[in-house]
Amino acid sequence: MSSGPTLKGLAAIIGISPTAVSMALNGRPGVSDELRERVRAVAEEQGYRPNFAARALRVERSNMLGLISRNLSNPGYLRLIDGFSGAAEERGYQVLVGTSDLDRSRETNMIRAMANRQLDGLAIAPIDGEAVLETWQGESARPVVLVNSARSARSSAVMSIRGNASQAVRSAVDHLLGLGHRRIGLLTNPGLSSASERVSLFRRMMKAAGLPSRVVSGST
Repeated sequence: MSSGPTLKGLAAIIGISPTAVSMALNGRPGVSDELRERVRAVAEEQGYRPNFAARALRVERSNMLGLISRNLSNPGYLRLIDGFSGAAEERGYQVLVGTSDLDRSRETNMIRAMANRQLDGLAIAPIDGEAVLETWQGESARPVVLVNSARSARSSAVMSIRGNASQAVRSAVDHLLGLGHRRIGLLTNPGLSSASERVSLFRRMMKAAGLPSRVVSGST
């Protein structure tokens, strides 16, 4: 069974070298705009699909990034996926997106699967940053970025991006107090790395306002 047209096959159809075909398809300089459009049109007509795995082995880059979110029910993570994907695509990367749904086993399996795809890097909002790093670094030498993860001795060596949880709590409480509310509660997920920070600030602000702290633990 045919595996589809190859780079050499496209070159033969168009009457140019495989190198010129590659340059045109990958947006590299050295070919005219007219030829670039012609190559892309023929590639589309022939149903050509690049072999990312072979290219990754050859140039040690796959031009693919991984992103693992905790879930898709949180609007914040939907914005994360949208922003990450848009920024990656602007730089010529494709993005593989997965969700752990706060399931540690699922998260581990997804990390290993993405490592096997020879990704150029991974961004993840982890359930447990330590466990994620142990798994990823045991499978891949490529960079990893932790999103909304508590800092630790191991994670201090990698990039970590966190939202300003304190500012969010402060703004919310100040707003409610400003409206005259006095029965204010905080619904928190103890499984999140920023939970203790949010609860601590909330209790301090309630105490300063002379009001009781009402904290309810839930989950996402």
